[in-house]
Amino acid sequence: MFAGFLPNKDKKREEILLWLKNISITFILYESPKRVLKTLQSIEKILPNSPVVIAKELTKIHEEFIRGTARQIIGYFEKNPDKLKGEFVILCHPEEKKEINIENLKEEIKNLKKEGFKSKEIAKIISEKFGISKKEAYKLTLEEK
Repeated sequence: MFAGFLPNKDKKREEILLWLKNISITFILYESPKRVLKTLQSIEKILPNSPVVIAKELTKIHEEFIRGTARQIIGYFEKNPDKLKGEFVILCHPEEKKEINIENLKEEIKNLKKEGFKSKEIAKIISEKFGISKKEAYKLTLEEK
């Protein structure tokens, strides 16, 4: 889906990114060299694990594609600030939602408790392994005996 230029204001930009995240289709943005890092930071905040491609100088002799997560691409530009010139097209596909097997999740919590992990540690492990928020993982950890 072509989304054009995002708004300048952080709040409006993040609202649009949330909407794009929820419709779960690849979206395409244009961005200026002055705003590309700010847009990538917003994408990192809303879609931290989503694949992103920066297409720079499309159809020109110095055409370049940079792939990774928003965080990885920000790191690339921090190491290569001279690359922040030209025209940018950003392609991003919202991370696929994982189906969570609740029985496997509960079993994992029980096993970690048996191993002596504290609820806070279990919540962190569970959130990373099953792709859920730490808050939700902590709540499940407290419910599971």
